[in-house]
Amino acid sequence: MVGLAGIANRPGGYDEDLVAFLQPFVATSGTLISALRSNQRRRAAEDRLEAQNVRLRELDGLKDELLATVSHELRTPLTSILGALTLLRDGKAGALDAASAGLVDVAWRNGQRLLRLVGDLLDLDKLGAHKLEIDRRPTRLAALVTEAIAQNRPLAERRAIRL
Repeated sequence: MVGLAGIANRPGGYDEDLVAFLQPFVATSGTLISALRSNQRRRAAEDRLEAQNVRLRELDGLKDELLATVSHELRTPLTSILGALTLLRDGKAGALDAASAGLVDVAWRNGQRLLRLVGDLLDLDKLGAHKLEIDRRPTRLAALVTEAIAQNRPLAERRAIRL
């Protein structure tokens, strides 16, 4: 119960002057009770929002931890794998027959692709946190297109697409 104001039966009843005298008290009491209830609802809503904010901060921390773990746990072995594949591609681990060299190239390209995906994942996180730095500078478009074609040529050739 928030409050109670009672006006009981009165010997002789209530004349209009007494009712007019009590009216501001009754109206003010009702307003105060209403304001108190509104304040209690507002506080409860604020408490719920604060609990949600705490949970969101916890989840954000878990996301950061997951990204750091994924980054480390994927990049470290990928770097080792790509290093070994580079040695094989460059012939520093012995000569390879054509079929083996082709398989090494496929593995190397896919390793590079995974490394880029990990980088993209981290970039997306930075973008969401407004921490991604973009290096804006003039770029030779022809060189960029040539590189894109070179990277996609094997897949295009397998699918009979001419770049």
